[in-house]
Amino acid sequence: MEFNSWRYDAFTKKEKTQYALAFEKASVIFNLAATCTAIAASQNRLEAEGLKIAFNYFQTASGLFLYISDNFLHAASVDMSRDCIKTLVELSLAQAQECFIEKLVLCEHKKGALISKLCAQLSFMYSNVSDGFSLESLKGQFEKAWVEMVKV
Repeated sequence: MEFNSWRYDAFTKKEKTQYALAFEKASVIFNLAATCTAIAASQNRLEAEGLKIAFNYFQTASGLFLYISDNFLHAASVDMSRDCIKTLVELSLAQAQECFIEKLVLCEHKKGALISKLCAQLSFMYSNVSDGFSLESLKGQFEKAWVEMVKV
């Protein structure tokens, strides 16, 4: 039985086709992860409940992207390549960490050394994401606004 799976690259919108059920599975998981990040990004992060929901969805997205990285070896498109998926895992984790810090500061009114250390770690995490965006294999894949926002 032949299985033909096609989809569009998430960043370039180029059509990709592969004759493998695994590609279809990876595509569905990728879309679930992307949906999780969209849900997380739509939350009101000025409220404790919104921060909690955003944190959980960013964590979930990271886990889904990591699952793709660990279980699907042959990417038919750049958006599911190891470099891209690794960068998306790191981006999702950084966004979750940012939500955690915001919750500590905005809702629990924490300050001082703990917040400083967590922010330093978050800066390092976003630096890793920026390095991922700069990889030769990913040049031109992400919108320039994403790249600049991560640098900020």
